[in-house]
Formats: sequence, structure tokens, C-alpha cells
Amino acid sequence: MRVLCDVIATPTNQFIKQYDIPKEVIKDLYWDAPESEKLLRDLFADVRVLAHEAGLMNRVSTVLWKRLRIDGRPARYRSEPAPKAA
Repeated sequence: MRVLCDVIATPTNQFIKQYDIPKEVIKDLYWDAPESEKLLRDLFADVRVLAHEAGLMNRVSTVLWKRLRIDGRPARYRSEPAPKAA
């Protein structure tokens, strides 16, 4: 799901080439800025709930989720709005 998130959320290579956007800008804009990292975590809150309920969360998967930067608090209910940044 994390890989598909990259495919869906970022502009296509054709778009990047057409408008001559440096890859570093895309990377920073979509995934490296603090706001981008928070958005990425918030996108996966519902998936975290499903993983917890299905018993898929263990030490290995917890480390993997952290490395993919999609870890965080599971949503309390489906489609829970993300908490506002402090």
C-alpha cells in the first residue's frame, strides 16, 4: 500500500519532465517535509486499525511501518479525521 501511495499521490514522470521540476523538489514536497510526513501517517490511520484488528502488528511489522514512515496511532473509528497539528 505504501508503494501505491507513491504512485497515486505524486505527479507522473511525464508531468515532471514537461514542467522541468527537479526530482528533489518533488521528493521534498511530497515525502520529506514535516507536513508531508504527517499527511502520510494520517493517510494510513485506517489501515493501522485493520492491521491491529487482524493481529498483523508484531515487532517486525512495527519496525517496518516505522521505516516506511507510516506508523502512528490507529484511528479510533473508520474515516476519523486527522487531529490538527499543534
